[in-house]
Amino acid sequence: MDERFSKTDRELFDRIGEVLHYIWDPIGVSCEPNARDEYSNYAPRCFSILKSCGDDPKSISIYLSEIREKNMGMPEDKSKNLAVAKLIIEWGKAYG
Repeated sequence: MDERFSKTDRELFDRIGEVLHYIWDPIGVSCEPNARDEYSNYAPRCFSILKSCGDDPKSISIYLSEIREKNMGMPEDKSKNLAVAKLIIEWGKAYG
């Protein structure tokens, strides 16, 4: 993340990365110490969607579904993606 972002935005970005790694974790690597950055490429887009869409979890959920299906070749898990999207929004509110 760029240095021009505020400390609050940086912390929010880090929380999004943690949510993706420890809660979303579609391939089950959260217990592997060397896999901490497995989902880090997806955090910037989640952050961007959060900043532009505010309280609507749909856009984040759709993005997570696309990653699961297109990038990972895994079946869709709409309920998990929506739950994770809602959690990311809650973090956004906490840092808002």
